Amino acid sequence: MEPALPQARLLDPRPEEEAASAPIAEAANIPADQLRERRHELPPRGRTVLVARADPAADEAIAQLARMGYRGSSVDDWDYTEQPKPWRLWEPNPMLQPLPMPPGEALDLGCGSGRDAVWLAAHGWRVTGVDILPEAIGMAERLAERYGVSEAARWQVADLRRPDSLPDGPFDLLLAFLCRHWRAAVALADRLKPGGRLFLEAFAEGARRPGVTADPRDVLQAAEAAGLWPEAVETGERQGSPTVRAVLRRA
Repeated sequence: MEPALPQARLLDPRPEEEAASAPIAEAANIPADQLRERRHELPPRGRTVLVARADPAADEAIAQLARMGYRGSSVDDWDYTEQPKPWRLWEPNPMLQPLPMPPGEALDLGCGSGRDAVWLAAHGWRVTGVDILPEAIGMAERLAERYGVSEAARWQVADLRRPDSLPDGPFDLLLAFLCRHWRAAVALADRLKPGGRLFLEAFAEGARRPGVTADPRDVLQAAEAAGLWPEAVETGERQGSPTVRAVLRRA
């Protein structure tokens, strides 16, 4: 079975109308003049982005990528296709690949630009994404529309620290990835169905990041207090900073 959102090999920098009329195989279309505002649709910073040299937009895209901290490289060897697909350059959180759960109801806390929620929706989940920033919710809505999952994804401006502003659930899955208020996320364990899981990633002690950090002992103590069973707690790295990753299950 083909993946719901296959990884693109190339960036197609042409205007949307032109790309839609003659799609390039295995390419994600982000017009060159939209790269900065759609940075969340690019791979992690530092990767080389291959750019299809379809027209002069390729040079503009490579220059823009360089200004954004990416390495852009033009590619002349590519083909058109009659079967357009929603190819992606961006990546969901690695904790979601693979996901050891059947699709259900999910709540993404601090969803940001919506990549993780859109990934789940494309794989059969019904997802609600919440974030305190209205501009982030706007980006998430547009991402869901581009990848054809608007019917499976809902979006809400809400504050994680105010439980009364959040959907009640119950949910099969809670996501809390790199949000500053990870303790507040753990305290929402009562919104999980029995057997439901919280996937948590928080910046670890020593990360040069503002806000609250964590260590594995913090996470285990908070999980126990909330009635969650730790299935996995480990250290990792994201965005060049150490993290703590945990899968916590409600009994």
